[in-house]
Amino acid sequence: MSILISVIIALFSCQLMAQEPVFVEPFDHKKPQWRLANWGDEAEIRTVLIDKAEENLALELQFNPNHKDRGKGMVLERDLSALPIAFDRIKLDVWSDLPDKTLSLAIAVDTDQYYESQSMFLANGWNKGISFNLRQPTFKSASTQWRNNSAVRLDQVAKKVMLLFYKNQNKEGRIQIDNVEFQQSKKPCPDSQKTESSNSIKATPRNHPIPQELPLELFLRRTSP
Repeated sequence: MSILISVIIALFSCQLMAQEPVFVEPFDHKKPQWRLANWGDEAEIRTVLIDKAEENLALELQFNPNHKDRGKGMVLERDLSALPIAFDRIKLDVWSDLPDKTLSLAIAVDTDQYYESQSMFLANGWNKGISFNLRQPTFKSASTQWRNNSAVRLDQVAKKVMLLFYKNQNKEGRIQIDNVEFQQSKKPCPDSQKTESSNSIKATPRNHPIPQELPLELFLRRTSP
C-alpha cells in the first residue's frame, strides 16, 4: 500500500511540475510595455477596449498610405528586462481588417544577436492561437547568412521581442493584438501523449467580438515622421 501511495504522489508531483509557466500580457495603458520601433514603418498605436463586459484590453495599430513606409514592416517591440518568467514560446491572437494574405507576421528576438522567424500570412478577421516556438530551427540571423534554419540561442538572455507586420499593399487598415502569452515549456511526464505543432496558425475570422470604434480611448501615440 505504501508503494502505491508513493507512486501516486510521484505522478501527481510530476504532473504539477509539468505545468507550463505562462505570463499573459495585460496591456496596461498606464504602463505601456509595447511601442513602435522608430526604424519600422509608421503607424498609430493605442490600447482599446474590445470587450466591455470582461474589460478586455487589446493593442491596436492603425495605418494608411499617408504614413511613411520605410520598407521594414510595422515593428512592435517590448523590453524584456522585467518579464517575470523565462520563455521559449510566444502565443497570440491577431485581428486584421485587411483581405487574406495581404498582411504577414513574424517575430524577432534580440539576445546576443538578432533572430527573426519565418513570416506567416494572416487571414481577414481573427487569427487565433498563433504560436512561435523558439526552439525550432525556423529562425534566421547573421550567423546563418539570413537563412531560416536556426533555433534561438536560449542560453543567452533575451533582451527584447518584436512583432513584425509586413504589408504587400500600401493601403489603410487596422490590426489588433490580444492574448499575448510568454510560455516556458516543461518536460512531459512519462507516458504523456501531449504533442504540439510549432509555428502553427488557426484562422477563425470573427470569433472575438467584432472590434468597433469605441469612445473610450485609453492611449494614443503617433510615431514621429
